[in-house]
Amino acid sequence: MPANTKILITVVVLIIISGYAWIFLANDNTEEPMANTNVNNSVMVDLVFGQVSTSCVQDEDCQIINREKDYTSCCATPECPVYTEDKYVAVNLESFNDLVADGKAQQICPAVPCPQYAPCYMIEKNNITAKCVDNTCKKIADDSESNNNSIVNTNTTVEMQYRFTGLLTDVSGGSGFGEAKANFENAKYDLLVTFENLPDPEGTNYYEGWIVRSYPQSVVSTGVVVKDGGIYKNTYTTDQDLTDHDFYVLTLEPDDNDPAPAIHIMEGLLSI
Repeated sequence: MPANTKILITVVVLIIISGYAWIFLANDNTEEPMANTNVNNSVMVDLVFGQVSTSCVQDEDCQIINREKDYTSCCATPECPVYTEDKYVAVNLESFNDLVADGKAQQICPAVPCPQYAPCYMIEKNNITAKCVDNTCKKIADDSESNNNSIVNTNTTVEMQYRFTGLLTDVSGGSGFGEAKANFENAKYDLLVTFENLPDPEGTNYYEGWIVRSYPQSVVSTGVVVKDGGIYKNTYTTDQDLTDHDFYVLTLEPDDNDPAPAIHIMEGLLSI
């Protein structure tokens, strides 16, 4: 074969090989999943079942949790939070929920009922809330000098007037908890229930509250739970004295026009 022909063939082969290499490199542009802008995994805090981020962009990204509690346990146990204690820390809520979900996915729960615990009837928040400060979730004591915090202090004064209170515990395997308060005064029954670590319902599902009297049995719906300022609340008022309905139930309801209670999420007893 003439030398010129060999050179020409070599050049063509090199061009073909270079073309395939260029195509391979051009197609190898797999992008990594975009990180959630509200979570920075470089700012972590240790919990008993893993690490969770404390980064944030806004106050709604943060939540106070007990770093010594195993939220992945098959059976939820009630606690009386005292937010001034060091074991209560402010963390990124989405990062915390992801960690709990991963932990629960690895659990193999026994097919036996969970033990029944007496609920706690007091939550000592001491006006401490989770705030986003310099892109980090922190526990902040409310200062009555600002307008918003003045509202909080006013609400605290009103809450002290409730005669019946009770802590709600999660019975669905989640990490949520809440507090229910009720009072009957001046021919008016008032119920206020607040929830924490309560995930948003999927699709058209919604949360509904109920108060129950064991004997004679009576179940009264306290209406749809609404999200106000990032916190789920259930408020109910009537001129009927319902303080004998001393058991509160939170349910997750499908949008099916069925008036009966559906899936129980939280429960708790109200007492003086």
